[in-house]
Amino acid sequence: MLALLAACLIATGAEPAAQQPVPPPPVDQRPRLTVSIDPDRSIDTGADLTFAVLVSVSDVEQRAFSRLERTARINIPLGIAKAVLLDHPIAVFMLVLQHEAFGHGGRAREFGATASFTMGSPWTLDALFNGGTRFGGGASWGGKETTLEERGRIYAGGVEANTRSATLIERELVAGTRFRTAELLYYLRSRWYPSQYVLRTPHPEADPAGFFAESSSGDVANYLGELNRKYYGETGITPTNVSPTLLIEYRRLRRHALINLATPGAWLALWSAGRDVGIGSEARPMPAFRIGDRRFLPLVNADWMVDGGAVSIEAIFSGPANSTNGPRWFSVLTRQGNGPGGRFWNAGAATERIAQWKSLSLGGEIEMWRQPSFGTGAGVNAHLSVRDGWVKGLQIYGGVKSDGDWPGRPATSGGFFRVGYRFIPRR
Repeated sequence: MLALLAACLIATGAEPAAQQPVPPPPVDQRPRLTVSIDPDRSIDTGADLTFAVLVSVSDVEQRAFSRLERTARINIPLGIAKAVLLDHPIAVFMLVLQHEAFGHGGRAREFGATASFTMGSPWTLDALFNGGTRFGGGASWGGKETTLEERGRIYAGGVEANTRSATLIERELVAGTRFRTAELLYYLRSRWYPSQYVLRTPHPEADPAGFFAESSSGDVANYLGELNRKYYGETGITPTNVSPTLLIEYRRLRRHALINLATPGAWLALWSAGRDVGIGSEARPMPAFRIGDRRFLPLVNADWMVDGGAVSIEAIFSGPANSTNGPRWFSVLTRQGNGPGGRFWNAGAATERIAQWKSLSLGGEIEMWRQPSFGTGAGVNAHLSVRDGWVKGLQIYGGVKSDGDWPGRPATSGGFFRVGYRFIPRR
């Protein structure tokens, strides 16, 4: 929250002209809402649901606050109070819901286990003013004996769900979709959550007892412990020390957590949120770099994968300015990692639209990889959208993949599908 307040003060000083009212954006420049379902209530269904709820709350909040007569004198204190006491707690609640119910829970259901989750209130001093996320939320699973690899993927699934949400949002940001403060804060917390989780976990070398305590419920300790057990037969975590092999992987995760903080989109979103808090402006497109007449942002992400930690770099491009043909965004990705089994890589591409025929639009993602646990593999995910007619808004997602770790996608090989509905609410 201190970073947001600093951005608020800087942006307010940098944009005095923005004190004038900004007209509301056209409804088609605000986020579209999607609800979807699949057999496992997976990471992507959670990303759709949590963001749709957040945007709906943000729309209601905007209607309520737009009735207030706002002046330059009250903009900053009112904006700060709204961000600290309303926008940020709601964003953190949705962050934890996605993490527990659809990250850990979705992965557990995928492996045939039963999963449940609990949630608490984000209106605690630690959550409000220290960015804490431990306010009673948690996930549990059972009903099936999981394997070493499955347990590792379940523990990594929470952060995986948050970063998947952030990636989907960042693609919309590059496309020029206009976000409000709560939505930007949700994106920020999702993108930086791998960093927060690692950097706030007790250091296993400096505080082995604290790290050992984390192994009862903390994702970092459990993920690293299962990774170590997979390759070396034991977790390597005790109350007095950790194994050298686990320490190597922890240091790698910590380096990646620091790299993850450098993603430009998060800093631009922080600036945008600070501007909106300080000036009280209507939603605007987030700033982005320019390449010709296209908007561009490089996405940097820390991944917890089956064979160890990795860093992803995804270059996201918008369509040409003022163009109504072609995709609103497309991206190319490379992912490089290392671990006890050696180096591994993924490479892929994604686009909102590959082809269009009448009222049907086809988009999708493709990724290939070479990983120690699975060898060479690939996967494809197609997205069919109905843009007009009596089933306008229908979304059908379907794909197939070989054995391998494709973040945000099913862990098992074979086909997968999801159906949903996308709409623009009345605003």
